[in-house]
Amino acid sequence: MGQLRLLGEPPASDDHAALANLAFPQAGHTGFVGLAGPQTITGEKLIDSAVGLRFGHAAGPLLQGPASGSLLTITGRAQVTDRLSVVAAPDANRLINAVGSIAPSVGIGAVGLMADVAAVHTAATRNVTGCYGAARAQHTGTAICGGAYGLFFYAYHDSALTTNSLTGIYTYLRSGAAGTGPLTAAYGIDIGALWQASQPATVTGIRLPNLGGAGVGQATGLQISDQTAAIVHLLEIGPATPYLRLLGGAAPGANLTNLYLNEGGTLRRIQWIDPGNGGANLVAGQRVMVLV
Repeated sequence: MGQLRLLGEPPASDDHAALANLAFPQAGHTGFVGLAGPQTITGEKLIDSAVGLRFGHAAGPLLQGPASGSLLTITGRAQVTDRLSVVAAPDANRLINAVGSIAPSVGIGAVGLMADVAAVHTAATRNVTGCYGAARAQHTGTAICGGAYGLFFYAYHDSALTTNSLTGIYTYLRSGAAGTGPLTAAYGIDIGALWQASQPATVTGIRLPNLGGAGVGQATGLQISDQTAAIVHLLEIGPATPYLRLLGGAAPGANLTNLYLNEGGTLRRIQWIDPGNGGANLVAGQRVMVLV
């Protein structure tokens, strides 16, 4: 280990008057500290070694981490003023470009991007977001933006071997062992909108195009598993008195269904009644639905 020296400094000299080759820029050496500016280096001492930090030039990386098996640790804040690339080369169309292959171990497996953020504060109200992003269409002139996608992921099956399932988006709600405080509500997916200027002609909260195709055995647009709770609403559409409600948690009794429809502002259960005898079996307040 030794202190970082300027290019041209005699190996064992501390006499600044003996320094040579300090003029810059020099061809091929613009990556060296002190030979291109403006540069700011903060700290009492910079130390390098053959397998540690290295400030290089065109023939090598500007910063080389420790040997394999070790970690290069940056303590404090870091800022990248241009595109950032992981494994792959920087891409002109990507601010962060992470492309690579991982041999996953047990547990969560291979992960392209991991964000684990904890909100540690004493203020009355604060939010915490694991991943936040915005896709802004800010084109000018006569250009047209084909589409702005706030979140665009796809699960890709690309092997001759078996893949058990593909999931485009997977969310998981969890209460930890230490989460003993009150929890008011939980939403797996919450979709909102804010239109301040231009307003779309139509808005669709969730759109499901054709998911099937030639060779697909069964295509299901929406599948909801039965839930375990004191009160189970598999589906509820509308205001406080919904237009439609589908119960779950248990099969309905004889002549009953789990489907409720709003009729005249009253939520009514769909059930089977034999009108018989010209309707004499009906009682006051009951309605008859005719299926045609």
